[in-house]
Amino acid sequence: MAAPRRAHGRRGRRRRRRADAARPGLRRRGRGALRLRVATANIASGRGPGTAAGAPEPDAPVEGATEPSLGSHLRDPDALGAALAALVDVAPDVLAVQELDVGAARSGGVHQPAVVARVLAAAGGEVDWRFAPTVLGVPGSGGEQLPVAGRLEDPLWPEDEQPRYGTALLVRRPVRRWSALPLRAGGFPLPLPVRHPDSGRPGVLVVQDEPRVAVAAELDGVTVVAAHLSFAPPVAVRQLRAVRTWAARLPGPVLLVGDLNLPGAAPSRLLRARALVTRDTYPLPSPKRQLDHVLALPPLGDRRGSALLPWRTGEVALDLGVGDHRALCVDLEVPTHR
Repeated sequence: MAAPRRAHGRRGRRRRRRADAARPGLRRRGRGALRLRVATANIASGRGPGTAAGAPEPDAPVEGATEPSLGSHLRDPDALGAALAALVDVAPDVLAVQELDVGAARSGGVHQPAVVARVLAAAGGEVDWRFAPTVLGVPGSGGEQLPVAGRLEDPLWPEDEQPRYGTALLVRRPVRRWSALPLRAGGFPLPLPVRHPDSGRPGVLVVQDEPRVAVAAELDGVTVVAAHLSFAPPVAVRQLRAVRTWAARLPGPVLLVGDLNLPGAAPSRLLRARALVTRDTYPLPSPKRQLDHVLALPPLGDRRGSALLPWRTGEVALDLGVGDHRALCVDLEVPTHR
């Protein structure tokens, strides 16, 4: 009976050696891993609980009905910068921001991505960023909206005074390459449960879904994808899978960051991904569910690659004065190779 046990032990040792040989250059935690601080925030075009700045807006009745927890837009770039001041102390290396306006009357014509970049630059170092508009026009205003998802605007983009709305990704590390993936909107208007801002009575508002976008920044050692998905769950799931297929062609490991509009563990389960933060994020001031996520994506079809995925080393409080989502900020380590 002893001989078979010894033979089994030798086979087990050989299996372990083969598994280690499959990743010979892997550096374990604390031994040369890439350290990264990653944050995501939905700033609701410069509005938030308790926001009082700005004059009454022409589209306020629509916005008040759709998002009754939000106040007025911050129409002044300095006021918006002050609301984002926590970014200076927290100093994320990578910041994904959703629901940004550029040149929109409702937010005073402010170029909000440029304001975010200016605030983040105060944390030190150069900031490379891209703004990905999804529509020309203002969602929820009743005016014309032209889809433009897939376009990437940098700081040198010529201004044409067309209002637009979208997502931005800002990085305080060298970026090798930028890319974007347009995501189709849902084909039909969607009922959205709301409460009247004065009476509090529940009701339903029918709204048209809008195109969405994912933005990728390829860094040395990791790729970060920022996304803002549809508020209609079936559409968001379809968009999430499209992002996953696209991200599989990017240099790994890949982080997926942003407002995915899917609750709790749903995105990580659908993608077999590692959730790097678990915390309720919506709605402020008392979040009841998690819609915002930081996920580490494994290679498609490879369930053995979890050792190569980024892991979380800590979570950092990031309290902003805008938006109806709680911002997330985590410290990560990404395995590197010798």
